[in-house]
Amino acid sequence: LNAIFTELIEYRPLELLRSQRQRTDYLLTKQAKIVAMTCTHAAIARSHLLKLNFQYDNVLMEEAGQMLEVETFIPLLLQNSQNSQR
Repeated sequence: LNAIFTELIEYRPLELLRSQRQRTDYLLTKQAKIVAMTCTHAAIARSHLLKLNFQYDNVLMEEAGQMLEVETFIPLLLQNSQNSQR
């Protein structure tokens, strides 16, 4: 019985968050282990991700040879410089 209630506690935030955007933001910042996005999407979503205090440990750029060198910096700018000392 305790195992069931422990698992239900994990789902509680999803019940309290009303919009799909709130649920997505919660999962992105609290639960996600791997996040994939294009450099273009990273540039578009940068301000929103900074507001969420989005943090990451590693960046993998697949097919980086097809991008310009300056475009490779876009994903690296998704953290506030004050918060990047994890």
